[in-house]
Amino acid sequence: MATYHLSQPMPPPEKRLFAVLVATVCWVALYAVIWRIVSGRWQGLGMLAALGAVYFAVTFLWKRRVRYDLEVDDDGLRMLRNGIVKSKVARSRVVYVKEWGTGSFRRLVVSERGPVFTRCLWGGVGVPASLPEYDQIKTRALGWLEESEANR
Repeated sequence: MATYHLSQPMPPPEKRLFAVLVATVCWVALYAVIWRIVSGRWQGLGMLAALGAVYFAVTFLWKRRVRYDLEVDDDGLRMLRNGIVKSKVARSRVVYVKEWGTGSFRRLVVSERGPVFTRCLWGGVGVPASLPEYDQIKTRALGWLEESEANR
C-alpha cells in the first residue's frame, strides 16, 4: 500500500478573484432579500456595499488549503482527511476512469459511478497528475476498469 500526503493547489489569482466576486454578489443579493423578508424594508445601498466589501476581503484573503491522504493498494483507492475515509473506490467496482482538467489542475478521476453521477455528485477519487507515480496509478486504474467490464 502506498500513501501520498497531498494538498489541493490554489487556483490562479484571476480565477480566485472572479470566483470570490461572484460569490460576494450572490451573498449580498441573498442577504438583501432575506433582510427585506424579515424587516419589511430594503437595506440601504451603503450598508450592502460595506457588507459586500467585508465579505469579499475576508473570502479573498482567507486561503484555505485542503490537505488529504491518498491510499493506493491492490484493493482500490481511498481518500482520507484527518484519518477518516471521505471517499473510496473498490477495485472490483470501478466503472469510470478519466482525466479531468488541464495543466497543474489535471487529475485522474476513478469512480464507481458513471460520468454524469461522478460530475454531479462527486462520487470518485481524484489522483493529481503531479504525483510521481501518476502513470503507474493510471495504468492500474485502467486495468481495474477492464477487469470490472469483463466481470459484468
